[in-house]
Amino acid sequence: MFIFLKPFLFLNLLSLTPQKWQKIIESFKNMNKIIIFIGLIFLTAFFSCKSDFELNAEWKDITQIYGILNQSDSAHYLKICKVFLGDQSAYVMAAEADSVNYAQAEVYLQEYKNNVQTNNKFYFDTTTEIPKLPGTFSTQKNILYKSKAVLDPTAKYKLHVYLPGKHVTAETGLVNDFYIMKPTNSEYQQISFESSEIPYRTEWKSAVNGKIYEMTINFHYLEVEPASPNALIKEDSILWVLPSMLATSVLGGETMRQEIGTDNFYRFIASELQANPNVKRVAKKTTLDFILTVGGEDLNTYIEVSKPSDGLVQDKPTFTNVENGIGIFSCRYSKSIKGKQLTIKSIDSLSTGVFTKHLGFFSYSKTAEYWSLHP
Repeated sequence: MFIFLKPFLFLNLLSLTPQKWQKIIESFKNMNKIIIFIGLIFLTAFFSCKSDFELNAEWKDITQIYGILNQSDSAHYLKICKVFLGDQSAYVMAAEADSVNYAQAEVYLQEYKNNVQTNNKFYFDTTTEIPKLPGTFSTQKNILYKSKAVLDPTAKYKLHVYLPGKHVTAETGLVNDFYIMKPTNSEYQQISFESSEIPYRTEWKSAVNGKIYEMTINFHYLEVEPASPNALIKEDSILWVLPSMLATSVLGGETMRQEIGTDNFYRFIASELQANPNVKRVAKKTTLDFILTVGGEDLNTYIEVSKPSDGLVQDKPTFTNVENGIGIFSCRYSKSIKGKQLTIKSIDSLSTGVFTKHLGFFSYSKTAEYWSLHP
């Protein structure tokens, strides 16, 4: 019976908000499903009358590596594990930590600048600081590989994994910094969702080594006592992940734009919040955060190949950029514009608009009064 660890799908990896790679690695905690390939063997008298056949093929060690580098992260994590084969039940073997983890491995990044190897070599140590959630796979040792390397965005990095009897490699550049033109950081520029006919348009320049772009909007609000608005019940936020976009190349400097429909903005809020007669809601003065996360070209290819098939033909090509193994080793980078305020009419639309009038948001006059009392 051949067991393959289902790879982590990075479909919302890009802007899983401004979360650090630690949060991304937590997705590995949810790898509690496996794809089991069972060969169906048909014996007929035409072929043979023998019954002493072997279901399993000869054992082969296949290494899986999953890692995304982001130079703005304070720590970098890798998941290095193995495909395994055996005569027992797949679920029994998956529960054994030794079936998934390697007993020993030497793991490091080698830095290159202008295709010339530098003296910078960054080693990874094993860690179990992020526990795995209960599931099919063993929770005894959720082994990850961690480094606190300070990475140079203009460099390339080659990953070396030395295991008993084998050498696995992968390499990636890093997504460079880029410029967001709209919204800006200016406190005087407000965000307008006033007209159904006029969407709000975000705009930025593409990054070097960036292929896939995903914008996330974080909407911040407060809940207060209806009879005593000064009595805060809680402060909260909701995240809206917009459809991803692709740059035409990874050379950088391309002007990219994404329109956000006014009705879609209010529909999203209505879909995330429930009417509650026991609370009133107030848009925070720093209402909106815009987080734009960029992924590398190999990461985009991996995402595209990993998407479910819509057609009748379910056979899909596989993709890996890991040499002598399988998986994905790529890059990502996030940039944000935080604390943007909505216009007066936009706040009034929260209070009286067709999509959100039942949610108990204050009008702008009451919102401004609350802001003045709670700066």
